[in-house]
Amino acid sequence: MIYVFWVLGAALSGLTVFLHGLTGGALLLYFVLLTLGYGIGLQIAYVIILWLICLFIDRRKPQRENDPFFRTILNWTAELLFQATRVQVKVTGMELLPPGRYLLVSNHLSGYDPIITAWVLRHDRIAFVTKPENMKIPIAGSIIHKCCYLPIDRENAMNAVKTIQAAVDLINRDVVSIGIYPEGTRNRSDEPLLPFRSGAFKIATKAKVPVVVAAVRGTDRIVHNFPWRPTTVTVEFCRVIDAETVATSKTVELSETVRETLLSRFS
Repeated sequence: MIYVFWVLGAALSGLTVFLHGLTGGALLLYFVLLTLGYGIGLQIAYVIILWLICLFIDRRKPQRENDPFFRTILNWTAELLFQATRVQVKVTGMELLPPGRYLLVSNHLSGYDPIITAWVLRHDRIAFVTKPENMKIPIAGSIIHKCCYLPIDRENAMNAVKTIQAAVDLINRDVVSIGIYPEGTRNRSDEPLLPFRSGAFKIATKAKVPVVVAAVRGTDRIVHNFPWRPTTVTVEFCRVIDAETVATSKTVELSETVRETLLSRFS
């Protein structure tokens, strides 16, 4: 995505140089400087346009359908972020993904986790259950709202149940698949995983869909490596618990099975 801005910048720079009739040694200097100026300017304009569009989005209104325009913007912006921060994503296990909707469960290391995972699964349309604060982030909060991301209030059991039911409804209507982080927060400890909260697995048991287990590595290094070194992030889809097993399992059992699967990948 970021290359689009530079290609357009170079095209505008070439047009400007041509229209001004520049020749000789000045031509190359002006071309380079104008390309830099146009490229940066176009990226700033992109952000401003998104900000203006997002001003008209009411995030208090439940989003019942995935918005294709904002889903495309989400994917484009993710690519722009990866290229800007020099992130390389490697994926394994895609062949395990089931047809239809599912509940994605993963470990949680960084704020980059849902961004990268959603981009990897961009053809499946996935929305994450996230903390309410993320929905209030300027521009980003509006974009993910239009892509059916759901805030969950873990301090209020009644509101949490409503979020789980909303997630089930989105799956049952084939709008999106749902992603959760059962650790509940980013893991900043030396342990491979934090304790799991099993309640979110009710999404799978109520919707009667498979559970896809993903192990993510390297996202916690992005901030430390940027801008001096690139970061390689791996997303491994390591197990699928089929819908029949999910339907006959308790949420605690599912939680333990997923946790054991992830621990086996980090041991």
